Amino acid sequence: MLVAFPSRANHESVKTKGALAVLDFYVGKKKGDATVDLKKPILVYSRPKGVYKGDQGNRVLVDFQLINDTLADGKDHVMIDVTGQGIDKDLTADVKSFGAPYYLENLQNGSYTVKLDLLGADGKPLPGAWSSTSRTFTVDHDAQPDAPMAAPPPATSAAPASSAAPAGSAKPKK
Repeated sequence: MLVAFPSRANHESVKTKGALAVLDFYVGKKKGDATVDLKKPILVYSRPKGVYKGDQGNRVLVDFQLINDTLADGKDHVMIDVTGQGIDKDLTADVKSFGAPYYLENLQNGSYTVKLDLLGADGKPLPGAWSSTSRTFTVDHDAQPDAPMAAPPPATSAAPASSAAPAGSAKPKK
């Protein structure tokens, strides 16, 4: 199964209708039944992941996508549970409406685990291979953040230099 969705610059997934694509596929001959029923509710973990360096650890996004489900008070919901360095009591969120981002703020250096559970109205986990997911990430305020990816150099033109626009005169396209 392949799941694809666009994300904003801060890695928050776009949650508008039609912004999520799911494709079930096989490489080679199909053997056995599919492990994920694409007609049932599916929880797709997105963030956090990896290492958050420098100031990135001051505000860490918790993000997920849903397939075939709607969250509502008294109906299905997602429980977020975070454990790790400096968290002495339960750090949880009971998500009853889909869309608003959640952030972990001012985390200490160390390792953290985020667990997401897709629960029914009765508070019990919904059946499914992806209904419960745990991921570990690290915060290292002492490390230098990775340099952003550089934009590729502008395409060169075969036109003579005298016909090229002066540097800095280009206007952004609308």
